[in-house]
Amino acid sequence: MAHLRFVTTANCWTELARDSAELQALAAALTGEFVYLDEQNPMLCAKYEAAVRSGWNAVTAAKRPIGFVFCANTNDVVHAVNYARKNHPHVVVRYNDTDNRALCDGALVLDLSRMKNCRVWPCDKVALVEPGLNWDEVNAATMEYGLAIPGPGGPIGVTRSTMAGAGGLLSRQYGLSCDNLVEVEVVTTDGTVLTASTGENSELFWAIRGAGETVGIVTSMLFKTVEVESSGVYAGTLVFPVEWGKEVLLAKEVFNTWIQMNNSLPANASIKCVLVTPPPEERASLSSRPIHKPSWGSSITAQENTYKYAYSHASLVFTCFYNGPVDEIGTTVFMPLSLMGPAINTIGVMPYQDAVNLTQWLTPRAERYYSEGAIIESEAAAMTVLDAAIQATRKSARVFVAFEERAGGEVGMTDANAMAFPHRAPHYHVTMVAKWSDPTDDQTSETSVQALHRQLDAADLLTGGCSMVDFVDKVDEVAAWGPHHKKKIADLRSEYDPAMVLMINHP
Repeated sequence: MAHLRFVTTANCWTELARDSAELQALAAALTGEFVYLDEQNPMLCAKYEAAVRSGWNAVTAAKRPIGFVFCANTNDVVHAVNYARKNHPHVVVRYNDTDNRALCDGALVLDLSRMKNCRVWPCDKVALVEPGLNWDEVNAATMEYGLAIPGPGGPIGVTRSTMAGAGGLLSRQYGLSCDNLVEVEVVTTDGTVLTASTGENSELFWAIRGAGETVGIVTSMLFKTVEVESSGVYAGTLVFPVEWGKEVLLAKEVFNTWIQMNNSLPANASIKCVLVTPPPEERASLSSRPIHKPSWGSSITAQENTYKYAYSHASLVFTCFYNGPVDEIGTTVFMPLSLMGPAINTIGVMPYQDAVNLTQWLTPRAERYYSEGAIIESEAAAMTVLDAAIQATRKSARVFVAFEERAGGEVGMTDANAMAFPHRAPHYHVTMVAKWSDPTDDQTSETSVQALHRQLDAADLLTGGCSMVDFVDKVDEVAAWGPHHKKKIADLRSEYDPAMVLMINHP
């Protein structure tokens, strides 16, 4: 440890460690592990490289933090925060390897991904969740009792998504994950461990639900759990190709049908939509599709007149979900869409854990990702956004665009001022994503998403709001929280993190 020195980068205000003895004291105090670059310790260097490359988004592998504190418990978090406050390094928190903004050049990373206990009290319908868990792990624990916490599902980290106000297939019926949060344990940047709920440290609890990254480090969360149909949920995907002229016209009819269905869906049902070029194993078989001919006059015929490209263009993929008895009523919920002739229809009874993972193929691990989000309020605007999204996906198969009706059902019943998460008015949440593999394509891939966002903004289709989950790098605080909430969050930040140790916008 005597050889360890923190080196600052040109664009980072991280300071050098004042005394290597303090580093030794930190490492000795930890139950977990302190990982950093040490040329004299190849094993430690290998652990450092593995930690940098463990993120879901391969773009972050180029980041060079000064080190990782892998916390095993709350005491480890306290030791790490006390060290960080005294020595002034820039601190970021990584709860899970899927987190955005969890690595930064020159930062000290507090990694809580090894804190993975989950305890369920089925009689009280509550679950105590540690911060390193992902939704698959939590669902595995709660579904033993036929219970779940409303959330996005899959490998997404529970803590950061909850603090960002994320929703899932159950949200129309039971609200967002942050709506079902009962109590949290938080370590503030002065090393104090606090419990926050509606009855204790209520202002801190208000901020955690929507802006938790600004006021402290969450070390445990107590959630309400909700009942899921014990025999299985009624769910699946409907796939409508959007390749050629007639299919584009049909796609618009299908998309409009989806919009109208959202206005009348029962609370225990939801349908999400994504416009994407599916991988080969998720596409409709050629036997179910007409083979396009060059003489038909399409602008894309040159690349489609072979088997290889015959059906490689975008599709509208709908994820349908119904949490209720599969009876004569339940099986008719999705009929307006299913009767429109999807090329693929997988709707059936399945475990809840399978339903929340129906479209995990959209975001495989270790690919490179860039995303931007937006909120639109009118149905007419949604149709115009679809037109622009179809053109963007035709230009690049790397781009996909997800649409979700976010304020239907229980979500819109919660007061927008009840917590820091403000987006409660009826709206559609749009996420524009680029996914690619080759680092040399970074600029063109990011530009394709940025251009689409600028096009929609210039057409005055967007509200200017955005969800925290959509920010890969710098956070637009007004877009995320609105001007009123931003001011209140800034006041709470000055109270709980006056030195701004936790910087959500990296220098």
